[in-house]
Amino acid sequence: MPYNIWCSGCNSMIAKGVRFNAEKKDVGNYYSTKIWSFTMKAACCKEEIVMQTDPKNCRYVIVSGAQQKTEDFDIEDAETLALPTDDERGMLADPFYRLEHQEKDLQKKKEAEPMLVRLRRISDQRHSDEYSLNKSLRAKLRSQKKKRLLQGEWASIYDCFQRQKRTLLLRPR
Repeated sequence: MPYNIWCSGCNSMIAKGVRFNAEKKDVGNYYSTKIWSFTMKAACCKEEIVMQTDPKNCRYVIVSGAQQKTEDFDIEDAETLALPTDDERGMLADPFYRLEHQEKDLQKKKEAEPMLVRLRRISDQRHSDEYSLNKSLRAKLRSQKKKRLLQGEWASIYDCFQRQKRTLLLRPR
């Protein structure tokens, strides 16, 4: 599914990314690009869902059996940046507008700078010496593996292996 939809048969949601076995048919052309129709059955109620490609708008259109779930997000709740509207873009292109609002932008930058510097410092401390971090991690994992071997059913095999190893090292060649 290219996006979340509501099934018309049982009104349940079918999530984006769900795979279907669909029957694919060529239903027409948009200039030289074929328009494909996909017919599939919903798993929830066996309702037949028909979708078509829309090459003009570069998307998929639901023909029957379902409707697209519209999802509206609040910018603050989603913690994303608000994109400027067309009017704001026009104002940002105006050099006088930019000059007038440059102070506000510099103030925002000064407020955010200490946090960015602090985050950068923490990141540098964590990843300063990758070799020693990797070395200590490998040593820790080896000791954990050795403990599991000694505690588990492999303890006798491990002891036998260690004895054999010592005898091989002590034996003259």
